[in-house]
Amino acid sequence: MTANKSQKTKSDIIWCLLLIGLPIVGIVAVNLLPNLREISDKFDNKSPANLDAKYRYHFSETLRNNPSQKEAFQQEIAFYQQRLAVDSKSGLNRAALAGVYLKMARATGEGGWFLLAEQAAQRSIADLPFDNKGALLVLARIAEARHDFPTALRFAKQVGFDNEDAIAISVTSHLAMGKVSEASIAADALVNRIPNLGSLTLRALVRESQGRD
Repeated sequence: MTANKSQKTKSDIIWCLLLIGLPIVGIVAVNLLPNLREISDKFDNKSPANLDAKYRYHFSETLRNNPSQKEAFQQEIAFYQQRLAVDSKSGLNRAALAGVYLKMARATGEGGWFLLAEQAAQRSIADLPFDNKGALLVLARIAEARHDFPTALRFAKQVGFDNEDAIAISVTSHLAMGKVSEASIAADALVNRIPNLGSLTLRALVRESQGRD
């Protein structure tokens, strides 16, 4: 009983570190690491009341109040919707649309966009069941947003750990689960693949949880 309580406390501490550290990574990723920007959004203490509990996430007030960015997302959505009107079975276009829906969910804090992202990603995989990394990554990020880390890792594994986004999800999900050794291995792999400030910050977060400098 004591061991379980200690493990839970450790996991809670690690998750708090993620909430503090990931905004820093997010700033770096937007400017230096486009492939990682989806896993390092800023967090605050607000969740939309109309969002089902399992979908609740923390959203950036800056993004929510940025009409130019939301307008850009709306233009992307319209673009992919037009392409799908021509070819409704295009798994790649639907995966791209799912990705924009997910960005819009994070930008607005409206839970309906999360549901649209999940539905679009699932349909994309139905239309294109092989080599559909974009849709799998959307599902992984949604699972991570729900704190369903085992599912996030399962989708990331399907993408393959030669993909920077999948590796980054492996880092954050393992760390949130208290599996620091696995997170450290993934963080080292990410730094070896893309040794920039974004990946180094993630590795530093892992090392901090290990008590290392």
